[in-house]
Amino acid sequence: MIDVLHAFPTILRLLDADGAAAEQLVFVAWRRSVDGAMAENVVPVRMDGKRLIAAVPNETWRRQVADLGPAMAAKLNFLLGTAYVSFIEFQIDPSAVQASRSRRGSENLRGASSGGSFPVEIDPELQAAADAIQDESLRSTFLAAAAGSLARNERHGS
Repeated sequence: MIDVLHAFPTILRLLDADGAAAEQLVFVAWRRSVDGAMAENVVPVRMDGKRLIAAVPNETWRRQVADLGPAMAAKLNFLLGTAYVSFIEFQIDPSAVQASRSRRGSENLRGASSGGSFPVEIDPELQAAADAIQDESLRSTFLAAAAGSLARNERHGS
């Protein structure tokens, strides 16, 4: 099976490397690039231009990861196949870290129990575009990115 990350440069070009969907691709690459305590305590929040804003639970974690920012940005860009992230800013936001932990837990439960349903309704046009993607893993990632973007827009009233 082809790793879905190999498709990211093409997807980013199609999205003109802009917007909420591209941001979701960065978040997918982030989840692939970190694990363990880092995945639990450092979470991507948003893109501001080419700056990735990541939340950490406290000052200790911020100090611990501050020097890792350039290496983490390089790893993300490698996974994305393009220089999309120029800088990672670590901000103390324990509520964002906790919300991410809660989301991951509920996503794991939802995926295990329902075969991977999405928290928002995917419109028929978007579903048709997804259905045209032959690679199952890429189709799933595309739908997850789209659902994440839609859910984010709903949360922020966009």
